[in-house]
Amino acid sequence: MAIPRTSLEHELEYGIDLKNRVISFGLPLYKSLDEDQSQTEFNGASVELAVRAIRRMEAERPKTPIKIYMNSYGGEVYSMLYLVDVILSSPCQFQFYGGGAIMSAATWVMSVCDERYLYPNATIMIHNLNDTIGGSLTDIKINTEEAERLMDQLHNIYAENSRMSEKFWRAICSRDTHITAIEALHLGIADFIVEYKKRGNLRKRRTAALSKKVNSRTMKALVNKLFDRIGLSIVGKTEVEVKVPQTDEADPNIVVEKIEDTENTDELNTHNGSSMVAPD
Repeated sequence: MAIPRTSLEHELEYGIDLKNRVISFGLPLYKSLDEDQSQTEFNGASVELAVRAIRRMEAERPKTPIKIYMNSYGGEVYSMLYLVDVILSSPCQFQFYGGGAIMSAATWVMSVCDERYLYPNATIMIHNLNDTIGGSLTDIKINTEEAERLMDQLHNIYAENSRMSEKFWRAICSRDTHITAIEALHLGIADFIVEYKKRGNLRKRRTAALSKKVNSRTMKALVNKLFDRIGLSIVGKTEVEVKVPQTDEADPNIVVEKIEDTENTDELNTHNGSSMVAPD
């Protein structure tokens, strides 16, 4: 008899968190990790799952935002357009959070959301549709016309949800174009960059460890060993530069729950780098 799965297991595998109103698109975890992961996450199954979750959230709390978290290389165009239609016809506000790769079809979903946040290191890629059109001459003509129709929709979606004109998007989509998060912000296909937290309160022991003195001979030997391992020239008599440890700003509202300290920070191994070098 199969053991019933918990809501947490379903949430982690399928990326649907009904309680917190979060939908995550990324690696298709509904497939076994042993299976081919090259299959896109934007397909009929994954989008249908997201749409059913949206319908449930709409019925429960139509005035509460729904968050979409995404790290995606894109996917099947028609399924993605279905998700775009569902988002735009929903009474709920959609907040988009993009990190890693936001590429191809994923950019269309990002564009139409009501608030669009990108993590600082996110990379956006836009381009023409990639498809191999074959068959008879009649089929090639039909499929070419359909591809052109879809591209017109793509350019229109970008233009309606950004600062730039359809003419601009038609030109920029003619090649695989990679865009940084800040560039997406300027173009108007994103609205905000997610800010990093001030982590000083979380890094007290790290700062203490990095401030320990290290032996200059030990450091030089280590650097020589690593350079030799990858075929680079040896440091020789040049002193090894050990940079000053960074002092992180602290946010008093971000703290670590106090736990029993089982390790004496004074006994930390001196393998850590620091701004000071102990004498030979």
